[in-house]
Amino acid sequence: ADLGLHGAPPPDGTTVVPVPATAIARRHLGRPLPNTPLLGAFAAATGVVSLDAVVAALLERFPGPVGQRNADAAGAAHELVLGPAARFVPSPYEDGVWLPEVTRAAAG
Repeated sequence: ADLGLHGAPPPDGTTVVPVPATAIARRHLGRPLPNTPLLGAFAAATGVVSLDAVVAALLERFPGPVGQRNADAAGAAHELVLGPAARFVPSPYEDGVWLPEVTRAAAG
């Protein structure tokens, strides 16, 4: 959806990092649930919480494969916000969006 932000400059000192959270969620979760990718992006952008803490909380809340897929989605968004990923792959969900291919061991 268009948020009408085109051409509007951010406030001074603000960095805007667009995150294709829905596309990342679809790729890792198979559903358009952007919550966990946004948690990973928030962790990367702010440093208020570590990715390891986000992953640990996700794995505690959602044990097994569901938790791991959520952790992978958070990790992909985190990697995207922090900068160049080792490898980018085209998203099958949104034209023109490239997603990082993240291979990260889960916190444990």
